[in-house]
Amino acid sequence: MYEFFKANGFCCPQTLCGTKDSFEYEYLAQKLGTPFIAKPRFGSLGRCVTLVDSGTKLQSLPDCDWVFQIFIDTACGTDCPRDVRIFAVGGMVVAVVERVGQKGGIVSNVHQGGMCATKEVPVYVITTALSAIKKAGLLYGTADFLYDGKTYYLCEINASPGFEGVEKLGFNIAKTIIQCLQ
Repeated sequence: MYEFFKANGFCCPQTLCGTKDSFEYEYLAQKLGTPFIAKPRFGSLGRCVTLVDSGTKLQSLPDCDWVFQIFIDTACGTDCPRDVRIFAVGGMVVAVVERVGQKGGIVSNVHQGGMCATKEVPVYVITTALSAIKKAGLLYGTADFLYDGKTYYLCEINASPGFEGVEKLGFNIAKTIIQCLQ
């Protein structure tokens, strides 16, 4: 995804991919700073996302393919991580939410205890989300952004995101998808 984002000119966090044995800790620390994030290349729901601050922590990761990414402090002066998720169906934005994770955590996923609230974002963030989702060839998807108080970084796009959290806010994503397909 990082290569797709860079090739299309999207602002995204510096990322490296490999196994825990592909790189020495010192190399990752030099390229990404410390601490940095490790998340399974084929993961979901925020599971196994880890803040790596030592070689020992890196070597304790399970054997699988990993995405190593610069840590962006999204708490913005709080103890709660957050991100912005933009839902799009048929080239139209249908919901923009901020997901706020649990105090002291590193993920904001609803399935990991995060909460959703509607959010206003600058127009360029909406434009970026729609462009990324369209260029990925998705009829329905989400674009997730990390925000450090100054910059919105496109972190990932999702082809089959859950929408239980956003539907609690009154958005009927499933109905919107069905209407788009008719």
